[in-house]
Amino acid sequence: MLPEYLEDKDILEIAQYALAKVLEFHISGGINIGVDDLISNPSTKGFRITEKRYTRFLLAAIYYELWQTINDAKNVYLCENKKCRNPFVKSGRKKKYCNEACKQGAYRTRLEEKEGRNNL
Repeated sequence: MLPEYLEDKDILEIAQYALAKVLEFHISGGINIGVDDLISNPSTKGFRITEKRYTRFLLAAIYYELWQTINDAKNVYLCENKKCRNPFVKSGRKKKYCNEACKQGAYRTRLEEKEGRNNL
């Protein structure tokens, strides 16, 4: 069930809400926050806590990573290899494939398609 404020919104906003709720559901109870280090500040007699996050569930870690990617405003792209299509975050300007193996696989596929057309 959608909240009332989303009833008149476009499909993209509804999809964003749905994704956020799915991530929230899968992260809830799966990611734990603990104390990594205590950093004292002698001049104020205060301190700061650095966190460490941990989980026993791989899937919760994956959903949390996606949550962080969205919050860091990183764009997620789909690999242009027709046999892959996995999501990835670009590390270079013109990157089209999630890794070098997919890039090579896409190249081989293009060669096979070109050879198939030439044999007709």
